Amino acid sequence: MKKLFTLTLLILFLFAGCKKDKPDDEPPQGVQIKGTIPGAGTGKKENTDSLTLDQTEKILVCNGVNYSSYGLDFEFVDVTEESFSVSANLGGIVALVFLTSNYEYIGTLSTQGLNLLPLGRLTEGENTIIDLASLTLIGTSVIPTHDPFGNEIIITQDELDALKDIDSYFEAITQNIDTDNDGVADFSSNTQLFVDSRFQI
Repeated sequence: MKKLFTLTLLILFLFAGCKKDKPDDEPPQGVQIKGTIPGAGTGKKENTDSLTLDQTEKILVCNGVNYSSYGLDFEFVDVTEESFSVSANLGGIVALVFLTSNYEYIGTLSTQGLNLLPLGRLTEGENTIIDLASLTLIGTSVIPTHDPFGNEIIITQDELDALKDIDSYFEAITQNIDTDNDGVADFSSNTQLFVDSRFQI
């Protein structure tokens, strides 16, 4: 029971971070995550039979729950000239979902079997830069050449195993970006469906 309570507090702590709106001309702040996708961001035509990673035009950055708006904190980032760079908040979690120009799901960033990056303890704090290097697609898992776990992200194996307990839920909400099946991504029409559990003492 004590372990379950500790895990619940950990989940709530990780989901607590909210992203502040900033002007377009302001330089990126917070933890920087970047990577390279060979052939992506060049307007390659989509093949609905079998999507490939080089068809990625957008990345959906999920920063967990935003309690100021009571919705999920999402942001779309364009892939340009085979590369991308996103910012995230120290102390939160982030998932990267790779999409076509029509918001079709290609895959989710995955490393060591985890589909999210916990940004609680980092080598350089909020000034940490995580360079995932070149990315490849296996099934729907987008695998980075550089593994940040044990490098920029300081985490134990027990903590990794605990995070895997919530990983499937997080992957499900990022995969299904059109829950009402109207052909429009929920986040672009300000319509979101998610499960949120909170505890107070």
